[in-house]
Amino acid sequence: MATTFGLAAVPIFATVGAAIEYTRDGAALGALQSAVDSALLATAQNATSLSSDQLQAKAQSAFDAAFQLSGVATPTVNVSYTPAGTGNATVTL
Repeated sequence: MATTFGLAAVPIFATVGAAIEYTRDGAALGALQSAVDSALLATAQNATSLSSDQLQAKAQSAFDAAFQLSGVATPTVNVSYTPAGTGNATVTL
């Protein structure tokens, strides 16, 4: 009986551990996407009137405020703004 339990415990614990990691990865991905969306919306509204350094600071500030996940390091945000004609522009994070 003990041998059977011992042999069955290894794959059971491995499966539980994999499920926990998969769930944490999904939560981190969702939080990261939400924070990127927040930073993009915050910078896109004033992109034409802000300098590159101001855009960078605003994007990082918005990202930091939105990305509140414990146990995950906050990444650095890089922003670029490209005006493209009348009324069209690209903001990339």
